[in-house]
Amino acid sequence: MTDSTPARRTFLIFLCSLLAMGTWSCLFAWSAWAQDQEGSDQASPVEVNLEQVQARVSPDFQLVLPYGNLELFLHERFGTFAGAFSLDYRFLSNSVGASLSLSRPFRVITPAVRMHTRVDFENYLLPELREGDFTLVPADKYIFRERGVDLSVDVRISGRNHATAAFLVSDVYRGDLSESEVVTRGTDLAFRSTLAYDGVMQLENQGGVFLTGMHASTSLDAGFRDSFSDPVSMEHSAKLLLYRSLGRRLGTRVNVSMSYPLKLWRRDLSSFYQLGGYGSIRGYPEGELGAFRYALLTSDVQYRVIDLSADLPEIADRRLLLSRVSPYALFDLLVYQDSLDLDSQTRAALSLGGGVSVNLVEAGRRHFTIRLSLAQPLRRGYTPTLYLTVESSPFRSRGSGQTLAVE
Repeated sequence: MTDSTPARRTFLIFLCSLLAMGTWSCLFAWSAWAQDQEGSDQASPVEVNLEQVQARVSPDFQLVLPYGNLELFLHERFGTFAGAFSLDYRFLSNSVGASLSLSRPFRVITPAVRMHTRVDFENYLLPELREGDFTLVPADKYIFRERGVDLSVDVRISGRNHATAAFLVSDVYRGDLSESEVVTRGTDLAFRSTLAYDGVMQLENQGGVFLTGMHASTSLDAGFRDSFSDPVSMEHSAKLLLYRSLGRRLGTRVNVSMSYPLKLWRRDLSSFYQLGGYGSIRGYPEGELGAFRYALLTSDVQYRVIDLSADLPEIADRRLLLSRVSPYALFDLLVYQDSLDLDSQTRAALSLGGGVSVNLVEAGRRHFTIRLSLAQPLRRGYTPTLYLTVESSPFRSRGSGQTLAVE
């Protein structure tokens, strides 16, 4: 009979980490909400893409170097309908994904349909059964392809609170290129229910865009393979995104996310996540850290040493003007398990760093953000990673506040 003390200890460490991160984030969010009151009175059953790990407000354009990640997001209204197109291209990771959505907002409900596809040629982590446990191990090159359709209905409950029910259908194919064999093929079916609070506001003036407020969401996914008679898993995920000004020049961004299975029927089809890189835990190679369950915190604290946003004149031409210069510090923490069993080892990854953010405006038409940052993983054998990020978005609600959709 085996000793279960290490297993219990590992499980308790993982639960305490989740509880500590969640409690800290909720207290921080509650504090921000209370101050606001005083002053103003996406997982699939088999694969979860890296960009779905954290909550985020998408710019219209983002380029991240040295990895060569390019993201485009276009949205337009067609009478009473709203359409959106997104493209995610990762040069060094050799993957590309795109989605097209159409929604029809009504007073209380918003039905929507979304079509999406992703192809990945160099996904190095593969779940394998070793010694009775599924573990994420490096694999030879293979191809992963997913395409699907999501049908959803969003219902506004009150104010900024809303609930979403969705039905997801995805055709999945994964093949080993070195062995010329099919690793998995099938159709994933999933029911997703989500409760969310959307309180991230976009405030704009002539000097650029400011984000403030909080987004919080919790989702429950029930997944099936090929038919509803073949259940795969029941999974829970949660996200929290918080922007907060701590004075006239000091500001912070906190992002907390976690995901874990509640019940598994098909261990061979359980979800796994690839983390690492600018979109998750900075400093680590992109997609290097694989996890079956995780809790992730990323945070930035910045100080605006130069802020000319209130003094910029109304300009009719298309000249670029400097608006803000903000050095910032960053801290990321990931707690995860790369084996499926709860008694497997709980690992932690941390990174520290800093950088500088420069904001430019183009005569009230667009605003640009250039970030140069350096992140150092706190793990032996890793060297610092230098990131150069360029983002651009048009002015949408100049002089007023607008609630933003958070992914």
